[in-house]
Amino acid sequence: MWRNFNKINLYIVACLLLLATISLNARDFKKHPLTVIADESYAPYSSELKDKTPSGYLVDFWKLWSKVNQIPVKMTLGSFPGIIDDLKNKKYDL
Repeated sequence: MWRNFNKINLYIVACLLLLATISLNARDFKKHPLTVIADESYAPYSSELKDKTPSGYLVDFWKLWSKVNQIPVKMTLGSFPGIIDDLKNKKYDL
């Protein structure tokens, strides 16, 4: 079972677990949207277009999640080692 559990599945599960722990009611999302960061070189899940716009399946997922839950999401892409540090330093929510 774990052999088929790839990086994207692990990322999705981690995001869902983190979302379950966030107190969404205690935050004014109009002033401070949910900030999400993903790997910039993980196409087709997440990558940057020529104009530096995030694109990919994860970007589309968070856009849809934002629309359904009516909570603004700011999506950012970065390099993997930097993502870990940014999450530890609470620069991003997810």
